[in-house]
Amino acid sequence: MQLPTPISRLADDDLMTVRLAYNLFTQKPKEEKDDFLKWTSSVKYKQGTDYFRHNGAGEMLVFSAADFEDFREPRPDMPPEMEGDLEEVIRILAQNRWPWPLHATYDETISRAVDVFARVNQDIPLDGLNWFFDHAETISDESIDRVVALGGGIAVQHRMAYQGEYFVERYGRGAAEATPPIAKMLEKGVRVSAGTDATRVASYNPWVSLSWMITGRTVGGMRIYPRRNCPDRGTALRMWTENVTWFLNDEGRRGRIEKGYLADLIVPDKDFFACAEEDISFLTSEFPLLPS
Repeated sequence: MQLPTPISRLADDDLMTVRLAYNLFTQKPKEEKDDFLKWTSSVKYKQGTDYFRHNGAGEMLVFSAADFEDFREPRPDMPPEMEGDLEEVIRILAQNRWPWPLHATYDETISRAVDVFARVNQDIPLDGLNWFFDHAETISDESIDRVVALGGGIAVQHRMAYQGEYFVERYGRGAAEATPPIAKMLEKGVRVSAGTDATRVASYNPWVSLSWMITGRTVGGMRIYPRRNCPDRGTALRMWTENVTWFLNDEGRRGRIEKGYLADLIVPDKDFFACAEEDISFLTSEFPLLPS
């Protein structure tokens, strides 16, 4: 399979300045099964190097399961063919031991997807496959429990930092208080990490995401989360570093400053743990280190 030329060329020439793990994202409606049959026969899971490698499928697995995240619009209902389309692809991925994230904003979509995962799990155990949901702003307690039972995870991103006001306008402040319910996820023991969903939906800036998580405020300043739903600084930072390694299938090698781990680190211009909350989103890296 031909990889993206600019990035693969940088990787081939040992010129990468960040580590990238890519997932294969289906391209056309009604051709998803064919895409994944082709890719699982031509690409080996984890093919590549520490700087640029394959990391499975997703986040788009089938178009019929993709709910959008524009909170200015009513929640979309997924079509009745969603389960059948999704099951075909999940069986291919499970048989080939490819992990996946699935884009899902609303619990109405998540609960139906979990039904599919549970059905496949009866025939092809998902144990050891680091699958997860991306986003999950309105995931329910029941769905969190089912994700835990099936060995999955949830990757949250700061889309609400940019769309919190729209969500409150449509659904009310009460509904917005746990979108996504990070505190509940952590309490229930689900694997949970943090990111940005850049660049179409939000900025790639990690400090903006950390600020949103810790303060419970949008970039416009609206408080949408009570303090009880906000992680402390240490927990938020672990979600951005150590916790991410499970989602990258790279546990025990990254995410900590510890002997035997890759020595990737940055030195921020202020002390993340001591600076004022309003300064977090404006932090910058003065010294990034990515050892060869």
